[in-house]
Amino acid sequence: FNGFYCLRFNSIISGNYASNDGGGIMAFDGAHLTVTGQSSVSDNTATTQGGGGIRAARGSQITITGRSSVSSNTASPNGGGISVEGGAQVTITGQSSVRGNTATQNGGGIDAA
Repeated sequence: FNGFYCLRFNSIISGNYASNDGGGIMAFDGAHLTVTGQSSVSDNTATTQGGGGIRAARGSQITITGRSSVSSNTASPNGGGISVEGGAQVTITGQSSVRGNTATQNGGGIDAA
């Protein structure tokens, strides 16, 4: 997606599958996404490109804050939790976490290329 989006107040993105990239969320072309308010991106899977939980590409900006989490996601090959490329920016703050994610090659938690 591109545009401005916010997941807040205990929002959940979970149990999704993408045969290419961005199992939970795919953000590109300057998209802005904020995950806040104890929200979670968990138990998602992406194959071929990566970004099991979140794939941030081509100038997108992702902010994860407010005790939110990216956890238990799986990717092949890279970025089990978060895959970042192409000038994208990811900020993690406010007691938020990236934990328990798996990748078959690089960046079980975060892969920044």
